[in-house]
Amino acid sequence: MNVKPILFNTAMVQAILEGRKTQTRRIIKPQPTNPRWNNIGWLGWDDGHGYRMKSPCEVGDVLWVRETFDDVAMGHPWYYKADGDLRPECWKGERWMPSIHMPKEAARIFLKVKDVRIEKLWAMDEETAIAEGFEDSPAGTDSPLQRFSELWDKTIKRDDLREFGYHADPWVWVIEFERCEKPEGWCLDE
Repeated sequence: MNVKPILFNTAMVQAILEGRKTQTRRIIKPQPTNPRWNNIGWLGWDDGHGYRMKSPCEVGDVLWVRETFDDVAMGHPWYYKADGDLRPECWKGERWMPSIHMPKEAARIFLKVKDVRIEKLWAMDEETAIAEGFEDSPAGTDSPLQRFSELWDKTIKRDDLREFGYHADPWVWVIEFERCEKPEGWCLDE
């Protein structure tokens, strides 16, 4: 078992905390061109240079969630944007720290990987969009899949939309997970 970081935006952290998000999709870079199968099943991806592409995590791994945070208050360990702005009034004008900068010791959410697979982004349906954390919606409003596609494109750099945007239908890693306890010995000085 490996313990690895994974980034989530505030809305997706809230969905994890509420128990609505049980999977995530991550772009495969570079996009594979040569999937390999045999009569037993999936063999992997060739990256075009004779190397097998490795998944970002494996079944049994634990992912620690990096989320938008703040550590400005002396004596208070951390504040998390997903909880709302619970910081003292004097700090509310201050900027939140981006999730990429979250240190290991601030992690509060741990996810155990249950499955990792590859698929095209458009293989999604409404059910999998709900598993991605998008609540079902009443008729006449945007569907969970529509809301997923909009958020997907917001996470892609503008210059990369042609290759990795929703309408490009890129290959993605699909990572299914469940919440778990902090791993034993987590973040001890080595």
